[in-house]
Amino acid sequence: MEKHYPREISEKRRIKESKRFDSLEKGYKKFCECHVSSQTKEVICLNRVILAGVVRSYFDDIERFKEYTKSEYADRHKQAAYTIKWIAKLKPIQIKIDKEGDEIYQNMPQELMEINARFALYVAMVLFLDAQIISLMSKKIFDHLVYTAMFRDISGRQLALSLYLMERIVECYNRKPNEKFEM
Repeated sequence: MEKHYPREISEKRRIKESKRFDSLEKGYKKFCECHVSSQTKEVICLNRVILAGVVRSYFDDIERFKEYTKSEYADRHKQAAYTIKWIAKLKPIQIKIDKEGDEIYQNMPQELMEINARFALYVAMVLFLDAQIISLMSKKIFDHLVYTAMFRDISGRQLALSLYLMERIVECYNRKPNEKFEM
C-alpha cells in the first residue's frame, strides 16, 4: 500500500489513520457504555487488527473518491458513509469464544447480531453528522439503516447521498412555517 503514495502523503495518511483509529476506539468504549447491555459487554471485544483494516479501507476508498472527483476533501456525509460501510463489512466487534471453543450464546440475542451495524451507525452519526438527525430519526428509519448495514452491499456514494438527504429533511422538518428552504 505504501508504494502507491508519495512519501509525504504517506506520512500524512499514517497520522490521519492513527487519529481515526483512536477516535473509533474511543467511540467503541462510549458506544458500549451507553448502548450495550451488561450481558452483551461480557461476550464482545474490539478486535484492533480488524479495526486497523477498517481504517485502512476507509482511507483507501476516500483517496480513490478524491482522486476520481478531483476533490481535495470528502464532506462529512461521505466520511460517515464510508465509515459505516467498512465497519459493517469488516465487523471489528467480535464475539468471545469460551474455552471449549463454543460460542457463549447458542441462540444469539438480536443485540449481539446487530452489534457491528449499530456501532457503525453510532460512530458515523456522532463523529460526522448533525446531532438533530439522531434525535429526530424514527425507529423505523434507524432499523432500516441497521438492516442495510447488516445485509446489503453498501455503496459509499449512495449512502452518503442518503445521509445528506436525511439531514436536509430534518432541517426542513425543523424550519419555521414561513422560512424559505433551499436544497
